Amino acid sequence: MKTAIIIVTYNRLELLKECIECALKQKNEETELVIVNNNCTDGTYEYLTSLSNERIHCLHENDNIGGAGGFHDGLKYAVENTKCDWFLLIDDDAMISSDYLHKIYSKIVPSVKAYAGTVLVDGEIDTSHRLLKGVGAIPREKYNNQVVKCDFATFCGLLVSRELVMKIGYPREDFFIWHDDTEYCYRVLKESEINLITDACLNHKTVLFKKHKEKNVRDNWKCYYGVRNELVIYKQENMKRKYYWKVFKLVAKAIQLRVNAFFDNTHREDFIYNSNLRMTAIRDMRNGNMGKSKMYP
Repeated sequence: MKTAIIIVTYNRLELLKECIECALKQKNEETELVIVNNNCTDGTYEYLTSLSNERIHCLHENDNIGGAGGFHDGLKYAVENTKCDWFLLIDDDAMISSDYLHKIYSKIVPSVKAYAGTVLVDGEIDTSHRLLKGVGAIPREKYNNQVVKCDFATFCGLLVSRELVMKIGYPREDFFIWHDDTEYCYRVLKESEINLITDACLNHKTVLFKKHKEKNVRDNWKCYYGVRNELVIYKQENMKRKYYWKVFKLVAKAIQLRVNAFFDNTHREDFIYNSNLRMTAIRDMRNGNMGKSKMYP
């Protein structure tokens, strides 16, 4: 099997170096790398241009177009400029084991065109990356099986075939960040199941720096994209009940936050910010204002 590994990176050079090393060391598999540099400012451009490996293709974006834009451009480039039959989507902090692809390919079945492996954080299974409709995270006990049906897999180790991509297209670049992989999986499921191959593992290095970090009162700016894009998916998939219930809860929460701001001088600005974020996300979704927002960040 010939595989193109698409890696999207933004200002995490040391992680990127390790990620590239892991991707190039795949056991018994022929791989090429497509690295999308999201206009990094940490020396990534200089590092990538210094590489002379013919298996590595580099795309240098003129702006940070987010994970969604990066995966769109990277996958499109791989389809159009390589002869690979399969495409693996990962961030720069996903360290795939040397037998990640080999273990997946050993369990390929002709009818299934999408696969994913197990995501580990500090040696423990992170179930948040592999989901089932109506259930949520696949229960840990299911990982005792070699192959598990999966409805949603993040772009942390999702493998898709060329045949599938030619049918469903590329990730939505206008999502910028968050839920681009969810939306893509909805399209995948219309053409194929997704199989989780549990003994194919990757080490996800994202949580370490978050330990002992206190939760801020002010929402992360990324929540704007999460709210907006989730509503887009509900509308696109004609999930009317979920759509209207989500809008109702968002508006109710926005009103509650305004009330909190009236009575709480200490966190007034944070409550107003959180309220505005929700209402702006709803408005932008309804008006079709997608892509990167000038307000967030």
